[in-house]
Amino acid sequence: MTQQNHAIRAGRIVLSLVAIALLLAPVTVQVALAATATVTIGDGLDPASLQVAPGATITWTNSSGDRHRMRTTSGPAEFDSGDMDPGQTFSVTLSKLGTYQYIDDRNKDLSNYWGTITVADAPTPPPKPTATPAPGTTPAPTPAPPPGDILMAGRAFSPATLTVNAGTAVRWRNNDGREHTVTASNRAFDSGVMAVGATFTKVFTTPGTYAYLCAIHPDMTGTIAVRGSGGATPPPAPPPTPTPGPTPVVTPAPGSGIVQVVDFAFNPGAVDVVAGTTVTWVNGGAALHTVTASDGSFDSGLLSAGGGRYSRRFATPGTYPYLCGLHPSMSGVVRVSGLNGGTPPPAARPTPQPTPPPVAGGELELRDFAFVPSSIRVSPGTRVTWVNTGAAPHTVTDRAGSFDSGILVRGARFSRTFATPGTYRLLCSIHPDMHATLTVAAPGASAPPPATPPPVAAPPPGSDAVAIIDFDFTPAIVHVTVGTTVKWTNGGVAPHTVTAKDGSFDSGFLSTGESYSRQFTTEGEVEYLCAIHPAMVGTVIVGGSPAVVSSGVQATPALTLEGSATPSLAPSTPPVAASAGGGAAPPDAGGPDVSIRATPLTPPSAETLGNLALAAATILAAITLVASSLLGDQRR
Repeated sequence: MTQQNHAIRAGRIVLSLVAIALLLAPVTVQVALAATATVTIGDGLDPASLQVAPGATITWTNSSGDRHRMRTTSGPAEFDSGDMDPGQTFSVTLSKLGTYQYIDDRNKDLSNYWGTITVADAPTPPPKPTATPAPGTTPAPTPAPPPGDILMAGRAFSPATLTVNAGTAVRWRNNDGREHTVTASNRAFDSGVMAVGATFTKVFTTPGTYAYLCAIHPDMTGTIAVRGSGGATPPPAPPPTPTPGPTPVVTPAPGSGIVQVVDFAFNPGAVDVVAGTTVTWVNGGAALHTVTASDGSFDSGLLSAGGGRYSRRFATPGTYPYLCGLHPSMSGVVRVSGLNGGTPPPAARPTPQPTPPPVAGGELELRDFAFVPSSIRVSPGTRVTWVNTGAAPHTVTDRAGSFDSGILVRGARFSRTFATPGTYRLLCSIHPDMHATLTVAAPGASAPPPATPPPVAAPPPGSDAVAIIDFDFTPAIVHVTVGTTVKWTNGGVAPHTVTAKDGSFDSGFLSTGESYSRQFTTEGEVEYLCAIHPAMVGTVIVGGSPAVVSSGVQATPALTLEGSATPSLAPSTPPVAASAGGGAAPPDAGGPDVSIRATPLTPPSAETLGNLALAAATILAAITLVASSLLGDQRR
């Protein structure tokens, strides 16, 4: 009988332990989801699929030798890293539950650069992997935007035609790698220059058909069809008719000093004037343009479509070539003769673009728009020469600031002897998407890593100073009182400008260390940009109560994902948050915050609480059962 009691007791204990293990297993897994995760970008994404807890921070590290850009294609919220150079990182905190599909926008056709992040309270079965396209086939397209949304990518609007009900808010998002605008063909609305990742929203209240284009790339066109209250679709847009605009400028007689800017040419391409003449350019095209001297001696800033004007007086005889900074294939020349020097020769008839300048053996090319080759290794003591074979001006600039060629016009050369080993990350400061790597090392030896650019100190919050760095204004928004003089100082390697979007002021080219000041005497908001790098934008708010000002580099457009996104794309002074007492809190040691928001603690789901309660009840019952068995044995 005693052996039978022991067997029964042992069986009860085993069954109790099994029950406890079975119930604790799912609970243990539920709380094991990661709060942080790292994705390495190399020949693909590693790992390509993640499951994380709400509030988790995911960091991508670019371990390859190329640029990458992580961007969501679907999910509860959006994120976009912007361009990530080799060695750079991007972080984002995700708090909304759901599945986030994303891609490397620079390798969108390669499935090994497609990723998935699942944010959940508990583990879920991993999503089925997307089939790799067979060779020669086209991969699945990026998911279409939700109704009312239009994406700009691949130099196109998608969808190009959108039909909505009256009262709908239509949102455009720039997911391309370049700046764009959303400009009504009749000038009824205009987004201004939209940087990568920026959005523009407009509510359409009146039924009708609205045609629009990108003023920088007029071949990008789209249409919004707005239905009336009865749901009737408006008729197709009639054939376009000329939009009333400025009186066309007739090609002037020699010496008149008038140049018409059209899409995409200067008319006339060459103008002859005597010293002291003021030349005026009038933008009669549909696109934005600039009048930019090839040597950087003058620049108009952006000339608005349909009538923007720029004038300059030429006091010194000489030849002044210029181009459009947005469309470098547009070029012209002003020839200025002396007062007693006789009549200048007539303008030559337009001729085809000359062949590229000859390149000597061993020279490197600056093309429109790339370094060729983009990577080179030389021995210490080598003299390297670059020649600009493109139509646009370019520079050879070390990101760390150790050297800069200045502006190189077509055919110009820049040479430098590299005496000591090192690794140099180069860019064109006018077209920063042009980049290259120069390694200086003895054969078989490894080169030191690239030098780190010296940090540019950001002005303290509330000051009247703005730092210009590559490629941001810091702070981007400054609040001042009426009568304040704001001073901009270029602390970057590249040349920049401070140009009002409405054309009310322009600094001209600012080289490294140069400053520009302007007094603001009228209340209001003044938006400005860098005419060389139109994605650099800022705002001066004159009068009113200043909001909380955050200093620091905004390296990518602001992200709001129920958390904070912190891309580490450029050195900066960390943001300074306001403390509860109204003073400045100590600066954080992290990188530039794109979105500053406290991440709330996510409460456990009802299912998780239910499982925990069931597990606790079962554990208590099992303990009671074991105790009862032991007490029963003692009584026997």
